[in-house]
Amino acid sequence: MDMMVVSKLHRRSQHGVVESGVKHYSYLRKHITFINLECISLKMLFRGSYLFDGVPHSVLITGAPGVGKTTLLKTFVCEWVNGKIYQRFSFVFFFRFQELNTMGKVSLETMILQLYPYLEDRLPSILKYPEKILFIFDGLEESIHQIDFISPKFCTNVSQVENMGTIVVSLVGQSLMKGCFVLMTMETSRVKRRHTTAFTQVAEIMGFSPKNKKLYFHRYFKKKAFSDQVFSYVKDIGALYNFCFIPNFCWMVCEVFSMRFTQETINPQDFSLLPKTLTQLLAGFVSKILSNRKQDKSHNRKLLASIGWMAGYGISNEIFAFDEQVLATFGIDSTSELLHQFMLETNPPPNVTFRFLHPFMPEFLAALVHYINYSPEKLYNSLEKANTYKYCCDEVFISFLCGLSNKSTRSVLRPYLGKLSSKSITRVVKYVSAWLIQQSNAEVHKLEEFRNNQRRCLTMFYYLYEARDKHLVREALGSCRRLNLSSVSLTPLDCTALAFILESCKDVEELDLGSCKFHEEYLRKFAPLLHDLKDLRLSSVMMTNDGVQFICPALINPESKIQTLWLGFNKLTDLSCIYLASAIRNNTSLRMLDLSWNDLSGPHFSDLMDVLSSPTCRIEELWLDHAGLIETSAIQLASGIRNNRSLRKLNLSRNFLNGPHFQGLMKALSSPTCRIEELELCEIDLTDEYAPLLKTLSKNISLTHLDLSNNKMSDASGRHLKELILKSRLKEIRYMGEDLCTLYMTYTCHLPHLPHVQL
Repeated sequence: MDMMVVSKLHRRSQHGVVESGVKHYSYLRKHITFINLECISLKMLFRGSYLFDGVPHSVLITGAPGVGKTTLLKTFVCEWVNGKIYQRFSFVFFFRFQELNTMGKVSLETMILQLYPYLEDRLPSILKYPEKILFIFDGLEESIHQIDFISPKFCTNVSQVENMGTIVVSLVGQSLMKGCFVLMTMETSRVKRRHTTAFTQVAEIMGFSPKNKKLYFHRYFKKKAFSDQVFSYVKDIGALYNFCFIPNFCWMVCEVFSMRFTQETINPQDFSLLPKTLTQLLAGFVSKILSNRKQDKSHNRKLLASIGWMAGYGISNEIFAFDEQVLATFGIDSTSELLHQFMLETNPPPNVTFRFLHPFMPEFLAALVHYINYSPEKLYNSLEKANTYKYCCDEVFISFLCGLSNKSTRSVLRPYLGKLSSKSITRVVKYVSAWLIQQSNAEVHKLEEFRNNQRRCLTMFYYLYEARDKHLVREALGSCRRLNLSSVSLTPLDCTALAFILESCKDVEELDLGSCKFHEEYLRKFAPLLHDLKDLRLSSVMMTNDGVQFICPALINPESKIQTLWLGFNKLTDLSCIYLASAIRNNTSLRMLDLSWNDLSGPHFSDLMDVLSSPTCRIEELWLDHAGLIETSAIQLASGIRNNRSLRKLNLSRNFLNGPHFQGLMKALSSPTCRIEELELCEIDLTDEYAPLLKTLSKNISLTHLDLSNNKMSDASGRHLKELILKSRLKEIRYMGEDLCTLYMTYTCHLPHLPHVQL
């Protein structure tokens, strides 16, 4: 597994697994090029780094639930015992916070002896050499003790009796056992800045790389051809692949898929049987567990209902481990064989505790219980209480509630649990619909509120995706014609959900993703549905030439409805013109194309201009502001404009078009066939020598608006510009220069067709 050393970690608000999945994909895409990230191995945990001087004495390892934090610690100890790493440590003390929760006030000596009583005679001599000791603490988020790294209380003596939290903080802060080493783990979503600043080094377990994921599927299914089919399917389903960085989740996926196929090949029609959502996967996994047990439906319902109520209690109270007393409170027999399929027994007697084995299982069972034992009051209370859940457990819980409203999803569980309540479905559907209506009518006054509102809408889209109910999507969106998701960070899950929304609701006409942060590969998920839009905004999304290829099929589609396409402020070069030219050659819907603030100069810019000059072109507005065009680009522009009869507005501002070929461009703009009405030529370094060329624009009988502002023309150009105004049909002209302004103010008194002269 891969780990990354992170010098800064900020407070998270997402569900641990969801948040880690997003970050995992982001880190891999950027190939770990950040200056504050470093890929490390076990042997490097206590080595110096370029991020700081000296040897780190305290290391915090974070990671999503189930990603392998405890396994990493066990591997560390095993490697140490076998003499492979860190032989400078004479003793390694391993503590689980679950075990420490049973202790009250203790000293360090007492704490060690309670778990290592056989060291009683040797302990004083062991503690004399702190630099040879490593303390390992597993599961900081599970501690019930006050562990305050901001305003800590320290102890300095190994015999000093203090609260458990004080002992831990003192070891990390080196006031106790100065020179010792501390290695601690914590769930990523529970990390706060006050934790990370106390540690010399912070590492995060990122789980399986893409190569590891594929390798896991190959090892599980044995036959490469079969595993390739399964892996390819999972990779296309963002809701599943996004979490396959967790080994445990990979195993769950393979388990569910293996029970659907007895043969070693998959027919194309079989894919309809495979899970497409997280709810369907969990439902399939639970049904597989139940299918291996001989209990009747009533027994299964009773036990899962009890576990579900307990899971909900744990989520709302941030409880991760449940002792036998809690189990008894919810009527659960701790010796039940079925219980052990869902929960793992931890800690030795008499302090036995149970925790859920798999990611998302607590939230899934907490949702399922409302379909097993429906109570309108309990469901209402759960939905209300979900708003107070931390770390976005509410989003996961509600998404499962929505997912279970789908009849097909519930049918997987019916053979083992009997009929599930349909009354819950009605209540959940009403909740989702009411929330969406509330959000659509909400007044947003601040940018942060706007972004938060968009993020909540994306969350609701994911709820709808899990429900897989297209009628519900149409009902929830109502008469909505515009989806504005600009300026938010889109995850693979968001894009998967967005694809379902676009597929379900054909009434959406405008999609604004301007300034969104997402990798262009995410476009694959919803690109096939873009042809139904009229207005597509993809400005400032760091799109490259490769990204353009994803949206071209939407333009090529004979049923394309796209009228306006915004691709400004990206990273497009002239190579993108090859793809765009091919896509719009036979397109009859496109009316406006914005390619501003790209770098389009080059030989392939001609491809786009060739299409512009074709009789099939319907583009009326072309924005090439700051498009990196140079003097030779004027030749290409002239070629495209000369025979074009559709173009009405052309923006060529902030390019470098001055030179010998500028004359050819002016001739094309003045040709009898040119229909351009609005022409913007501001900030293109025009000097007085180009004024005679500009007056030729008077031959263009369509031109009504001309922008020449922020150029370098002086008073000497006045005579030529005067002639342009007198002979043309201009209604508005923009320019700069005080004397020119005075001159033109005089002329406008005699030109009723020129009502607007901007100074």
